[in-house]
Amino acid sequence: MNKSLPELERPEFSEQEAVLLLEENYGLCCTLEELPGERDRNFLAQEHNGESYVLKISNSCETLEFLKVQNNALESAAMLLEKGRIPSVYPNKNGEPLSRVRSTNGSLHWLRLVPYVDGLSMADVPSSYQRVFAGTWSNVRNRNKGTPQNPFAYS
Repeated sequence: MNKSLPELERPEFSEQEAVLLLEENYGLCCTLEELPGERDRNFLAQEHNGESYVLKISNSCETLEFLKVQNNALESAAMLLEKGRIPSVYPNKNGEPLSRVRSTNGSLHWLRLVPYVDGLSMADVPSSYQRVFAGTWSNVRNRNKGTPQNPFAYS
């Protein structure tokens, strides 16, 4: 039985549409460059002052609960690892971590913004090596006593 996820189409948003979403939701005026993404549409957003972000537009199949778990995992990992190596989610103009947006084809997506962290993209890592990263969280947690036992719990 194949339990892998079905082939999914990435959200349909152009760079121009993403520029507008960034301004509407975060008040930022940036130049954008599309980044690789397996299921989501990702853009490197760069301000004129040199600040860089990643604008992430989730696949329409992603639930709010799933994205909350991801955000919580980022927050938990950021507490354990070197400062600045794990991105934290920036709140939108309404103070929320996620914004609901609609593509031109009518599908609904979640939008979030994180700081850009320079490094190797998972898209550039061979899939055979990606399995090695799967156990990283438990190894880090075991070395850091007194940390939350369930980093993926959310409220």
